[in-house]
Amino acid sequence: MQRMAEELKAIGKKAAVRQSIVILLIAAFTCIFFSFDLPVFLSAHRQLIAYITCALAAISLAITWKDAEKNSLLKEIEKICKTTSNPGATMARLEETWRDGLDLKPGRIDKEYIIYLNGTILKIIPLKNVVWVYDEISDDKYGYVYLFVCFDNNKYQSINFFNHDAPDMILNYISENCPDIATGHETEIEKLYDNKDMDGVRKYARAKRNRI
Repeated sequence: MQRMAEELKAIGKKAAVRQSIVILLIAAFTCIFFSFDLPVFLSAHRQLIAYITCALAAISLAITWKDAEKNSLLKEIEKICKTTSNPGATMARLEETWRDGLDLKPGRIDKEYIIYLNGTILKIIPLKNVVWVYDEISDDKYGYVYLFVCFDNNKYQSINFFNHDAPDMILNYISENCPDIATGHETEIEKLYDNKDMDGVRKYARAKRNRI
């Protein structure tokens, strides 16, 4: 657990640095904005607004670094483990995933779990109930990649990425190591899934891999 705890703390501190830069930039922009000629009401409260801005920035920075120091990512994993029937065993298995799984930079994946990390956002996805995974690229100018993880209860989770590397790594890993999980968006898979034929989705995935 020591390795995972240390690495999660380091990831949390990197996220805290990025958040701190954003907070300071917003505070600086606000102060600069109120330094220009403004309507009488705003000019009269210029100093008060500056004090409030600095106070809010200080509070935000304090909360950000407090979360980083107490390793909020590890705390979140422990919280998720407590929702399972055997928290200790779940934590031990997640530690194994973190230690030996494929590094998604900074998340992990193995045959049991996807550990998704994006700054301070963390998701734990058990693969035992997953039947289908596919990705889509957003139509907006940012071009985010959305990974859709579909479960056997007809529900799904979406994960967004800024680049193609991690989604491609996840899809390739599942294709090579999880024969009962369908990958890629295909009309036939969508029909089976929409009709709640989860066994059909799994059979389609196995048949496709056998053809390959």
